[in-house]
Amino acid sequence: MVRIRKPVAVICDIEGTTTSVRFWHEVIAPFIKENLAACLQDTWTQPETIDVVLGIRHKTAEDIRNGDKELPPILDENSPRKEMIDSIVKNVCYQMQQRKQSNELKAVHLLVWLYGYQNELLKGHVYPDVQPAFHHWKNDLGIRLFTFATGDTIVQKMLFGCSLMGNLNPYIEDFFNYDSVGKKTDSESFRIISKRIQINCNSMVFLSDNLAELKACQAAGVTPILVIRSHNRDLLDSSIQQSLPYKYIKII
Repeated sequence: MVRIRKPVAVICDIEGTTTSVRFWHEVIAPFIKENLAACLQDTWTQPETIDVVLGIRHKTAEDIRNGDKELPPILDENSPRKEMIDSIVKNVCYQMQQRKQSNELKAVHLLVWLYGYQNELLKGHVYPDVQPAFHHWKNDLGIRLFTFATGDTIVQKMLFGCSLMGNLNPYIEDFFNYDSVGKKTDSESFRIISKRIQINCNSMVFLSDNLAELKACQAAGVTPILVIRSHNRDLLDSSIQQSLPYKYIKII
């Protein structure tokens, strides 16, 4: 544990830093599969659900036409609702199993996440030390706090807004992701954030569990802070520490 000069801003990674790397595989993915049918049934007539269903149906039809014969089709709007919902669930579960990615599938995920958070069926995982750290940085030290993650900003807001530690969004000034500023492994992304929040890179720190991300932030002049959690505890090995290009290692 090494003390550093108080920064003007802290930029915080999410997965593996504030949130377990297992959260998607052990909580979110099963939640989608188990609650998609109920979500569709309860929100069927809502405009956003109608749009999501239309999008995934059209994308599925397009993929089948393009040769994906294993993809389960989605029944048309003239089919009984229950059978149509069953076909959507079968389709989405198949796509998730095959690790397919598309904007239409992402929209389905967002719909179910929102349903889960709004109905208190789902809580965003954060480690127990996250809320005290956020509170101390913002309220006691006056440090501006931001997040930078791969996931959509709306996903970040849902996770922190309905977290195991309550609503943490008031602590966070803004949320950044790949679409808004670029990859976390690209140093230019941190320069873009610096311009957006009008803070010099040398007055910011970036917390992450990922060495490639820390290397990128350091190249931009941002102080790298390596966060050690259970999944990357091997980095505490003395021989590995000696090879790290980072001056500061911090466990939070």
